[in-house]
Amino acid sequence: MVYLLYGDDDFSIKEALDDIKASLGDRETINLNTTALDGKTVSLGELRAVCDTMPFMASTRLVLVHDLLSRFDPRPRDPRAGSGKSTANEAWTTLPSYLAGIPDTTTLVLIDGALVPRNAMLPQLRLVATIKQFPALRSAELEKWVRNRVSVLDGKITTGAVRLLCQLVGNNLWALRSEAEKLVLYCQGGEIQEKDVQTVTTQAREISIFTMVDAVAEGSVAQAVNALEELFDSGAAPLYVLFMVTRQYRLIIQMLEARQEKADLNTVGKTLGINNDFVFRKTREQAGRYNMAQLQEVYRLLLEADASIKRGQLPPEVALEALVPELCGIVRSPQRR
Repeated sequence: MVYLLYGDDDFSIKEALDDIKASLGDRETINLNTTALDGKTVSLGELRAVCDTMPFMASTRLVLVHDLLSRFDPRPRDPRAGSGKSTANEAWTTLPSYLAGIPDTTTLVLIDGALVPRNAMLPQLRLVATIKQFPALRSAELEKWVRNRVSVLDGKITTGAVRLLCQLVGNNLWALRSEAEKLVLYCQGGEIQEKDVQTVTTQAREISIFTMVDAVAEGSVAQAVNALEELFDSGAAPLYVLFMVTRQYRLIIQMLEARQEKADLNTVGKTLGINNDFVFRKTREQAGRYNMAQLQEVYRLLLEADASIKRGQLPPEVALEALVPELCGIVRSPQRR
């Protein structure tokens, strides 16, 4: 049997692989007869040799190959490479015919990340493999996943709490599973409310950072100071707050540079390391409220505040309380577009 599991959702891929393993029988026996190969370097001959090997005191051998199909994604042609044909990939032309006759004693699972639709090998495998694609979950599908996960844990959760949890954590299912488990334990059988998500979820403080940066970007001193006090009340260390605010402004600067260069916003998030849809959307909105001269002044003030704290010139809380009104003043300055 041959499987291809691919996509951005590595959590669901792991679950699908676990189901395949469970269907093969005793876990200990399967573990003794499992071989993992690096698809980036393995040769077809090496793959065939492993797949053709009889299992040891068992009916099935499990062979896992990671990142093989990505070798067949189309890549930009290098003018120095002549015809552009890959001799290495040509050696794999007989793979589909081999898989059609793979020994019944072997279960082969090919595991890949997201593949380009024009992947040269993908269409050929459709006739010889069970193919399952796992794209990253979005919007309604993500919310449904959270509700199902909480239900599996014998918990209950309101629609508002589901949406807030997805906003805070994004589509990282590993993190969502962890947060769902903590919330179910925290509520002890009660229905999970939005306030519970705000109290328990690891990323809850990050949302307060956005609230403060939003207020600063709008020049609202009172709201920005209140957001800062809420962060302190929640137990956030001043240096943590300064680090997170500096980090957010660094992302805003990079986002503004990307917009000025007319970069594809669909790829900017990955380039900046932003995997959370909420974080990406807020950063993009905040970048639209500044020009580069203002952001340079913001960064100068952040560096000065950091230096004053490290030199012992001001207590951290006082330095931040003085910093916030200064940041708000930049928005109201003549430099504003």
